Amino acid sequence: MKKYVLLGVSVLCTLGIFAMSLSVGSDSAALSSPVTAFVETLLIGIFPRYDLPFEELHAIVRKLAHMGEYGALGMSYMLTAQAWKHRLGPV
Repeated sequence: MKKYVLLGVSVLCTLGIFAMSLSVGSDSAALSSPVTAFVETLLIGIFPRYDLPFEELHAIVRKLAHMGEYGALGMSYMLTAQAWKHRLGPV
């Protein structure tokens, strides 16, 4: 049963990333702008002399989000492969 749940999570992650990749850049930017604003607020609170332009921070936040998405996808498929008892090392 666990292996089917993990497979479902992996497939849902894949479909989620695929669906997000279909959105127009301006729509995607509109989704991540509130996150960037939150991160900027945190950084200003921690570093009083913080002066990175919002656009540059937004690019960094978006790149980190992509890395996180693909990291989670890779982890979910690794756990799925382990649950199905497939070898993960070199053949």
